[in-house]
Amino acid sequence: AAIAAVAAAGGGQVRFTRGSYLTGRVELASHVQLWIGPNATLQGSADASAWTPYRYRGCIDTTKRDFGGPLLYGQGVQNFSISGGGTVRSSGPVWWPLHANTSRGTLLTLVRCHDGLVQDLSFINSPGANILPILSRSIRFDRLRITNPWSSPNTDGWDPWGSSDMSFTNSVVETGDDCVAIKSGNAQQTPNFWSVGPEDCAASSNILVENVSCIASHGLTIGSEMSGNVTDVIFRNVSIGKAFAFWSEAARLVRDAPTFRPPFIAKADD
Repeated sequence: AAIAAVAAAGGGQVRFTRGSYLTGRVELASHVQLWIGPNATLQGSADASAWTPYRYRGCIDTTKRDFGGPLLYGQGVQNFSISGGGTVRSSGPVWWPLHANTSRGTLLTLVRCHDGLVQDLSFINSPGANILPILSRSIRFDRLRITNPWSSPNTDGWDPWGSSDMSFTNSVVETGDDCVAIKSGNAQQTPNFWSVGPEDCAASSNILVENVSCIASHGLTIGSEMSGNVTDVIFRNVSIGKAFAFWSEAARLVRDAPTFRPPFIAKADD
């Protein structure tokens, strides 16, 4: 309600200064700064009904399929920020045992959003993937700490889908799956893809991943969902615990191979 009211007034800042706030889905809005202070936590409810599913037209979805609801969600949002030094946390352990049968939510999903900043936050115990920018552009993700136990299933750190002009910098990722996975959709998993339109299966392009530590994560991945192509990706000064994964599908579809700029440190786990 506070975010909607500030947006209706033309924009401004909504502040969480101190304490833990139990919540379901939080809807972001254009021209609104969401500030979560160093002593504040947005705590996602363990009640599944509070995680409202969402739908959108796109290459990784059909209009008939519900995806698990995100805790923070924006669709068509522009000129926004989420920052402040605080924490976004979920009741991940409630969801992880159900991963084979349940469409689990994320901590932050942005669909068709642009001109944004996500900075100085901790994301902890996501039910599924942590941060998903989908069909979005011109958003900076900076100074984030993303933490899930290594045993938590499919808890990717940062997964841009069909998005462009993105940066993920100066951050630490410790999860149970990919540290970073750059995707562009899967038409084969979308029966009505051609009725939606090719524009809904956009390429991921002009992406920078720099000064990122991937701890106990699966490393860097291009794919496996690649129907829209991936181009112009730079990984620079990235330390990972496992090797870079370049899927066979990516080998067929990526037009310009990712660029690794030194120092790049990759080591295999014992």
